[in-house]
Amino acid sequence: RNNPHLLPGCQALVIEELVNFAETTTNGVLYERREKKRRVDDAATILFYQNPMAIERLRKYNINLHWIIGLRDDLLPFAVKEGFFPEKLVNDYFDFLNNPKDWNLKRGFEFFKGV
Repeated sequence: RNNPHLLPGCQALVIEELVNFAETTTNGVLYERREKKRRVDDAATILFYQNPMAIERLRKYNINLHWIIGLRDDLLPFAVKEGFFPEKLVNDYFDFLNNPKDWNLKRGFEFFKGV
């Protein structure tokens, strides 16, 4: 944050260990853009949940997210294939990934507003 080598106008990259809803990723990028006047078009993570709300939020703020492992496309199918989790359990989780808002509301959980 206070690195003297990261000057206004330089290009920066926001990095997080995992991205679910991309709220902190977006907040980090917007902070760098608005407060520090840095050029930030990309973010990186180890694990991306591939949540549709996150994808929408990243698109809204023109953020390109780069990840190593996708929960939806990589990790969960591998876990089923290798027998780490039953397929029914993973399918239930896919229901969450397909529509996190509805999944939460159907279970009586409040859900944050907006993207």
